[in-house]
Amino acid sequence: MIMCTNQQTHLASVSDDELLQRYASENRKRTSSLIFGVGLDAGFFSELNNMIFAMLFCSVNNIRFRLHSSSANFLTTNGWQDYFLPFCAETNSSLLDLVDYRYPESRMSRKRRLLRGIAYAIHSTDFLTSDLFHRIRIFAKQNAQRLHYNSPDRQPFSLDLHTLAKIVWRFNDETADQMEKQIAELALPESYIGLHIRRGDKISEAPLESVESYMNLVVNQTTSKNAFVLTDDFRVINELRITYPDWSFFTFAQTGECGYDHKEHLRQSKEARRIAMIKLLASVETLRRSDFFVGTYHSNPGKFLGMLRPEGTHSGVDNSIWFA
Repeated sequence: MIMCTNQQTHLASVSDDELLQRYASENRKRTSSLIFGVGLDAGFFSELNNMIFAMLFCSVNNIRFRLHSSSANFLTTNGWQDYFLPFCAETNSSLLDLVDYRYPESRMSRKRRLLRGIAYAIHSTDFLTSDLFHRIRIFAKQNAQRLHYNSPDRQPFSLDLHTLAKIVWRFNDETADQMEKQIAELALPESYIGLHIRRGDKISEAPLESVESYMNLVVNQTTSKNAFVLTDDFRVINELRITYPDWSFFTFAQTGECGYDHKEHLRQSKEARRIAMIKLLASVETLRRSDFFVGTYHSNPGKFLGMLRPEGTHSGVDNSIWFA
């Protein structure tokens, strides 16, 4: 494990660079190996959250975590490193692109099952994504609360989801520069609240919440009357401005945007997807910097921010307690 028991309570004081170094060092020492595919199926933050759950699962079960991103649905050239700094070894190949999926081997064609057997040998791995994906999801749901933030009563785990979220949320120079330019154009005040109000295809996963349900949670969090809003539907901004005229609402959303659809997003060119990805990353980073964040934990950006942000600085309109 990364840190012995008497070190756990000091985890918050360790720098992000040292956290990464410790994680990478301990990860390399583990005996068995998982190659985990990111960007295989769902939207980016669903993929990111499941990757973080997999990293923790591997830490608890002494499995070396390796990343596969050469078939990622957010890829422009290099996969993960198109946007982020590396945090572990990557194993990418055209063979993995053919056989690494979330769904079980029983649903693959005979040819792909044969190729999958070759992939284990060539890449010296014990597991591919679908071998453990279901177990990882069960693990996350059953252990979410005690693994969310590190504290002495959450033994025997030396890592938590908050720490892993910080380890992976590190951008390469090009992405960081592009994001900072977009954030600067917002001209945000020093103090502001962060809101994520999702519309679009989210209605298929959970009921939509009213703007009042979000604002009711922020009124006691700040004396500021400023909010940055991540939304895929500009009508949300209009509604907020009409309902709360004494507030100033900032957003990257554009007039005419009326809901995100993941399938439609995947039909765009790589260039268009990168532009959209930079805007999304800049939005979530802006929410990370806010005084207090309110979203929904059913939504994957909200779930991720609930991991990334410090304890006590976020809330969900769907649940007061963060859940996986």
